[in-house]
Amino acid sequence: MSLVVTSYTEVVASNNAILQARFDPKGNIRPWDRTLQIKVVKGFMKEGDTITVRFGVTDHGGPGMRLQTFCESQYNFRVLVDPIATYNFQTLPKQPANSIVAGVPATWVAVVPSTIASGVPFALKIKAEDKWGNPTNKASMALTPKANQPVKNLPDTIDVVVQPHFYGPLLSNVSGIGGRMFKA
Repeated sequence: MSLVVTSYTEVVASNNAILQARFDPKGNIRPWDRTLQIKVVKGFMKEGDTITVRFGVTDHGGPGMRLQTFCESQYNFRVLVDPIATYNFQTLPKQPANSIVAGVPATWVAVVPSTIASGVPFALKIKAEDKWGNPTNKASMALTPKANQPVKNLPDTIDVVVQPHFYGPLLSNVSGIGGRMFKA
């Protein structure tokens, strides 16, 4: 039996125990203040039984779930249990975690100074972003920069290759006029 909490979170007991779940935005200390509290209201849990929590469920018409907009190799979910129903919560010895990774590129962004004098060198930085706005290193292609003003040292193509922990090429000593300069 599953229980849907709001339209995008589902909790299920492996032994079909009846669960009650509620979300409390201030239910714990920071940084874990957003709390999903799950209570067994009929039945019990024994060693080996599990409660599965699915966040971002869309099969019931929910919008899904958006997490932080930066990559993290280990995003921890802090889980506490009250094993003998005395409100003496204990932290699980092994906390569930997942990785937050960027998706494939959806947009390319050129970052240049907003104002710059003509002929003064400046740095042109290019980054790929996934559909959520995260910088992504999953970009691999040749870009052809197009300037709306003459730009000294602007290459004809910029080769972007996939590299772990690298989020876009940096071209320096490019001279030109600030403003919109690049279109891929």
